[in-house]
Formats: sequence, structure tokens, C-alpha cells
Amino acid sequence: MKSVVVALSILFVAAEAHAAPKAAKGTAHLCTGFEETLEGVWVDENNQPALRFRFGSNRNGTGCYAWLNANPKWNIEAPGALILDRVRWRGGLRQFKAGVAELVFDTTSGGARLVNLEGDEARGLIDQ
Repeated sequence: MKSVVVALSILFVAAEAHAAPKAAKGTAHLCTGFEETLEGVWVDENNQPALRFRFGSNRNGTGCYAWLNANPKWNIEAPGALILDRVRWRGGLRQFKAGVAELVFDTTSGGARLVNLEGDEARGLIDQ
């Protein structure tokens, strides 16, 4: 019985170490009130959860992107949000592009892709 408790404790600690980050306090209102609101997590180069996101958009092209927790490794010191125009809906895809920066959310597969202003890319998963 003791070994079962130890094994479960190790599994719990390992699961917590790789758990998706929680949205910071005070972010529940960010990017809400749209026709569609997607939430998920961006993963780092080791495929570990790194940053929670929320993306709200309307068919008319308005949208909002929010990062919901801090991550100093990604140079994100605090949660925040951006209002977006020119969000395109194409079937299950939701896309926003401005110069090199791009956000793509695939509501069919649950995948997401982000390209920042420096051209760095991140992959993510939409909560299903």
C-alpha cells in the first residue's frame, strides 16, 4: 500500500509540473462577448504548456487576442489583450495577419499557430 501511495504522489507531482498554466486573476473578462471565443494554451519547444490564450472573434472581422498569464521566458511580464480587425473566418479556420505577425486557429482540429513580430513561431492547442 505504501508503494502505491508513493507512486501516485510521484505521478501527481509530475502531472503538476506539466500542467497548463492558469489564467491570471482579473483576466476573465478579456476577449469575451464575441460570436465565438476560443481558449487554449501555447506550448514551448519541448511541447510543454507555456502560455494560456483567449481569442474572440465575429464573422464581421472584429476580434481580440489575449494572453492570460505571465511567462518571463517568452518576455511576457503580465497578461494583456489586443483588439484586432481583419479577422477572417474560412470554414473552421480563424485567421489574423498583420505583416509577419499571424494567428491561426483551426476549430476543426483544435490546433493553433502564432507567429510573432520577430518571426518566431509557437504551436498551441485549443481547449475542446
